[in-house]
Amino acid sequence: MEMFFSLVRLRLSTMVSGSAMVGFLVYPGPSLPERGVLLALGIFLLAAGGSVLNQVQERDLDALMARTCLRPLACGTLPPQQGLLLALGLLFPALALLSIVDPGSGLLGLCALACYNGLYTGLKRRTSFALLPGALCGAMPPLIGWTAAGGELTDYRIVLLGGVFFLWQMPHFWLLSWKHRDDYRRAGLPLLHDALPERAVFRITLFWLSALTAATALLLNLGLLQTPTLRVTANLLLTGMLAFGVRAVRYHRPSPALSGPLNLFMALVMAILLLEGLST
Repeated sequence: MEMFFSLVRLRLSTMVSGSAMVGFLVYPGPSLPERGVLLALGIFLLAAGGSVLNQVQERDLDALMARTCLRPLACGTLPPQQGLLLALGLLFPALALLSIVDPGSGLLGLCALACYNGLYTGLKRRTSFALLPGALCGAMPPLIGWTAAGGELTDYRIVLLGGVFFLWQMPHFWLLSWKHRDDYRRAGLPLLHDALPERAVFRITLFWLSALTAATALLLNLGLLQTPTLRVTANLLLTGMLAFGVRAVRYHRPSPALSGPLNLFMALVMAILLLEGLST
């Protein structure tokens, strides 16, 4: 069981499923609860299957990095053929469940899989800008949840929500890769910090953080939050995010220590939106 949890990356897959439920619950129209259950399960299986497939694809790289060398496929505990069978055994029912909920959601799920295990995984060895399609994939679960609830992808609210998830992932990945830079270099993976001067990386990171704050402010103040208490909480959170940005400017570098507050910010945004969705 421990090996299975390691392969499916339980915490990450649960978070991806939760982000899809954010999109589902904040949709203002009526939606069937059973659709939400099937959606949550389908997205969890999709994320889990994509994770296993990614570990099959990158087992040689994982074996070179200290933080991933003990993964079952990297250390040889699980043969790659069995890993591939497990991935397919998770992905087929995932796409089937999403298609049952809504054909459009199933198609978006397939696109997310192609983006993650195709574009991102394929480009990761060649350029540090592979993070762009990787972040696009991470922004898709809320869109899948929104369409499963009956929403349209042209609605500005879901565009903003997907944009917030996209904007958050870029500085998150940059800070994470800087924290584990020795591992990445050992595996021969390109880093933005190796391609650009540190000050340039800092400015790019600060730009993305500013865009994230602005997009979140628009998202939380343009119709999704109807509960007064949650609106006040959201604006207090945005004030904290501005303080976070000031702290980043003060350090004059993209310190990995900033990743903790950044992840907490996104977790709180998700919690606020989930509470709003559950209260309406």
